[in-house]
Amino acid sequence: MKNTKYILWQISGCGLSGQTSLRECIGKIVDINGCTLLFCTSGSARISIDFREMNLQEGCLVVLAEGLPFIPIELSDDFLAEYVSVSNLLSDEIFYKLASSFWDILYRKPVIHIPDDYKVLLQNWFAQTDWAIKNIDNKQAINVVRNNLHNLFVAIDNEIRRLGEDEVSDYHKNRSWKIFNEFYVLLERHHTQYHDVKFYADTLNITPDYLYKVMQKIESLSPKEIIDRRIIVSIKTILQNTDMSVKSIAAQMYFDDPPYMCRFFRRMTGMSPLEYRDTAKNKHL
Repeated sequence: MKNTKYILWQISGCGLSGQTSLRECIGKIVDINGCTLLFCTSGSARISIDFREMNLQEGCLVVLAEGLPFIPIELSDDFLAEYVSVSNLLSDEIFYKLASSFWDILYRKPVIHIPDDYKVLLQNWFAQTDWAIKNIDNKQAINVVRNNLHNLFVAIDNEIRRLGEDEVSDYHKNRSWKIFNEFYVLLERHHTQYHDVKFYADTLNITPDYLYKVMQKIESLSPKEIIDRRIIVSIKTILQNTDMSVKSIAAQMYFDDPPYMCRFFRRMTGMSPLEYRDTAKNKHL
């Protein structure tokens, strides 16, 4: 599936920075290719992160890590965001220094609403990091960007703990959230081949009924609904970004036969795969 993702930019050196409207990748899975921070400076958007839809407004910060599918769904005409992207190698150095509970919370809430008092500070952070990436020698820039990212994440971590330390602690200890996270990791890795709930429950060493209770409690969706939605996103991505035949797509997605995949797709979307492909192409003309 990697070849069907939309690559917004290729990270080189210590990282990349600038402004983006995200308009060229609406409706497509964006290959983050590292760790990316987006700071919405104008407009609004509806986005999907790890197949969870979220609203993005002016003043919001988004932290996107590789492995979490990111899809811009709708953008206002005036949407604009500052971005800083760094490689996995650099981001991993920072991640290991912070408490795992911080990343648990950030995984659950990747869109952070920045209070008005801190927006100017965050704008200055993006301006300073952008200047370092574009104007300092690469080896020195790596140190500056690494320190800037670490300081930003520490500040966010402290604010999360100040506003709800008990929530961080409870979440970190909650087995249901651990199963929730592991289920999504497995789903991203295996959804093209395994479409049944039993496979994921067995891999997690729990019963399908228990997995159902966990997902209903957290997502208000059944595991099968979540699996089917993920499969549909992959089929849509292939239809939008390739000319593969329905027969080839069905084989790649491990459906028994093309007609069965077509019936599944129509049930989930209200149209056939080829109708969807035509609609998607006409929409972006």
